[in-house]
Amino acid sequence: AAIVKNDEVVGYYKTLQDAIDIAQAGDTITVVNNVVLTKTLVVPAAATTFSRRAATGITLDLNGKTVSMADASGAAAALLKNEGILTIKDSSAEKTGMLSFSTTTPSAANTYASNTISNYGVLTIESGSIVNSGNGGACYALDNYAGSTATIKGGTITGNYAQEHAGGIFT
Repeated sequence: AAIVKNDEVVGYYKTLQDAIDIAQAGDTITVVNNVVLTKTLVVPAAATTFSRRAATGITLDLNGKTVSMADASGAAAALLKNEGILTIKDSSAEKTGMLSFSTTTPSAANTYASNTISNYGVLTIESGSIVNSGNGGACYALDNYAGSTATIKGGTITGNYAQEHAGGIFT
């Protein structure tokens, strides 16, 4: 992943989490290759990162790439947990950037959530695709928790299954 300021790359990082952890307010993290995650990406709350993101947050630019995760834990899981201020966009001409989560052991009885995004902060989706291909009681593309805010300006949310709540976005 790369961190971009004023259209100039200021650093490359081995993992997306490394880039998120070092990002400053107003930074854009650009995905430069397809990424397969083995654990949840976490955007921490501004207070836990010395208020670096307090005013503007950070932007995740999918850049036409796919960030994916497949979970087989049989427990609550998410590709992305946002506790801070995050904007997601896809700057590619093709608009093929995607966050894609799947689970092979979803909760049949809705006892835990398998989310593409678990939002506890302030989230804005400008473009890109958010996909959850789980097939259980609580497989949400976007699970917007109490006290959080989600603004969807563009993009697509597809492939959701929420047996007991009849939809893919849950607030």
